[in-house]
Amino acid sequence: MTTRDVFCILATGSRHHTDAALIGESLYEVIYATDAREILIRHGACPGGADQLVHDFCESEAEWFERGGRRLVVDPVPADWDHCGLDCPPRPHRRRKPPGDVFHPGLLADYCPGAGPRRNQLMTAMTPRPDVAVGFPLGRSYGTENCLRVAKAAGIPVRRFPARFRRGGDAA
Repeated sequence: MTTRDVFCILATGSRHHTDAALIGESLYEVIYATDAREILIRHGACPGGADQLVHDFCESEAEWFERGGRRLVVDPVPADWDHCGLDCPPRPHRRRKPPGDVFHPGLLADYCPGAGPRRNQLMTAMTPRPDVAVGFPLGRSYGTENCLRVAKAAGIPVRRFPARFRRGGDAA
């Protein structure tokens, strides 16, 4: 067990994740490894999927933590899909949103594909610095893998919690 005032978890996962039990059990596993009085869970604020499940976990469990003398804080960090960064190429690179796209919220009809990786970089550099990054990948989770690579490169320990298998062996 580590003794600290604040223990920060960076959570990332597929936008198509639906296994709330896996995410909750995995977060508890990581949280139980510390006796910090405050647990801060940072996520990428993607509507739906793993980020939403992490957010829901924090909201539903916060009162339970408070009764135990601890504090559970959620720290959503949304990507700015409307604006390009200084690292964007000068050539046209923006992508048109498909009809009904909820994963790239913003006011414009197109988005900057570099916004997610920029947000991932920011989440690893923010204070408090993450003590651990936890990933919930599903299939080709490009954004999840990018976030975990960025965290590892920043010296943040990474833990992966892949999807469980359903009866018959199909990936969840």
